[in-house]
Amino acid sequence: MLTDLPPVSFLQLIGLTGAALYMMNYALLTLRMTTSDSASYFLMNLAASTLVLVSLYEVFSAASFAIQVFWIAVSLMGIFRTLPRTPAPRRVRSDRLRPLV
Repeated sequence: MLTDLPPVSFLQLIGLTGAALYMMNYALLTLRMTTSDSASYFLMNLAASTLVLVSLYEVFSAASFAIQVFWIAVSLMGIFRTLPRTPAPRRVRSDRLRPLV
């Protein structure tokens, strides 16, 4: 019965929230409500993996730890890739300069 289930701890709730974010992000991607190159996609994956990683403090799993660290690294790379880039200042070659006379 459902009443025989042990209570859910705070850290388990954090992990379940992370899992829900993973599933929601994947559903949004599948339904084409987000794209895999958007900052929001990477931010949601970063949040999900961080929450699941925090939940491992209570019951550690090396495999889950490795997956979460991988997702955090990939998400951070994706976030930095989506940041706007400022163009490098243009250099003017001195042999192309004309006198102002």
